[in-house]
Amino acid sequence: MALVLLLITTLMKNIRNPLDELNAVTQLFKDGKRNVRSNYLSSNEFGLLSASFNDLAGTIEAAMELNEKAVRLDQLMLSEEDAHRFCHSLLSALLQDTWSQVAALYLLNDEKTKFEPFECIGMNTSNCKPFSAVNYGGEFGNALSTRKIQHITHIPEDTLFTFAAVIGEFMPREIVTIPILSGDEVVAVMSLAKL
Repeated sequence: MALVLLLITTLMKNIRNPLDELNAVTQLFKDGKRNVRSNYLSSNEFGLLSASFNDLAGTIEAAMELNEKAVRLDQLMLSEEDAHRFCHSLLSALLQDTWSQVAALYLLNDEKTKFEPFECIGMNTSNCKPFSAVNYGGEFGNALSTRKIQHITHIPEDTLFTFAAVIGEFMPREIVTIPILSGDEVVAVMSLAKL
């Protein structure tokens, strides 16, 4: 009889503890603590359930953060009427959301030969040089030719090579170049850099 009681107690403990853990983190998540995760690790069904909860919570948290950022950008776009103030606010929001230090927006000139600086943050404005819209070189080259966002990472600190970037001849640690299209034509280029 004592063995049966011990077996029942052990089974209850092995079932109750993971359920209590999952219950607690589920309630915290429902209460708005989106970064909470289950600490229960095991190769049994409760461990799989715990891992699934953590994956789902991470997906929901990321989606909610993205939605909040989109709402902030929507509000920003509706709040500014002046083009420079709008672009400055947009670049500021992107700097904050991407943890970058430098941002610039270049617009295609009327002759469609150059991208000229329109707004920049975090850099000396004298370093904001126009970029060719005809010869696809420097930082904008690949973004202009592919018409796709370019994300350059893992730039070695001891690199011998520099190229024309939004901050002049300099090598940041990470660069994101975003072509902005109207139809099939790139009409503007936005660049964000982490130093």
